[in-house]
Amino acid sequence: MEGLKTKLEQIETATELVQLVSWQGVSTKQEDICKMQDIIGHSTLDELIKLANDNGRCDANGNPDPDGTWCCGRRGTRQDFYHLLSVIWNWEDLIRFWNEHTDPGYKELRELREHSKDMEEQINRAAQEKATSRDMYNHQAERAHNAEKKVEELEAEILKLKAKLYDMMTNNGAA
Repeated sequence: MEGLKTKLEQIETATELVQLVSWQGVSTKQEDICKMQDIIGHSTLDELIKLANDNGRCDANGNPDPDGTWCCGRRGTRQDFYHLLSVIWNWEDLIRFWNEHTDPGYKELRELREHSKDMEEQINRAAQEKATSRDMYNHQAERAHNAEKKVEELEAEILKLKAKLYDMMTNNGAA
């Protein structure tokens, strides 16, 4: 394992570390674990996600794709990556990383949450539109009611005026 220590000192990226692990296995010496943790800790999240999801499959263009349907004839990094993490991380962090970045069910759950969030926003908008429409309806109904009252008042006034006119006509006609 002395050779592993020397090789670990030369490694700078998580990709190189996973390649080394695939060739020589994972050292369980505390010093090596600390060095491997340091390498993983200084890697970008994008690089870690790429390593975690590389299952050796490709898309139609030959590019690595975890959802791909073609076998590329190369070994993916997922298995070695998670084996490495199982040695250098605690199990909770390992499971959390798996759930957030690799588990297809979690990906579907995130999509469903997004869809649910969109649906809730649509429901809220529809409820606001309904409330606005109800307010407009109530306002129009009040205006219609006021107009009907005004028509009734005017009809009553017309009736009074007709009665006066009749009275005036019959009084003038008798005189």
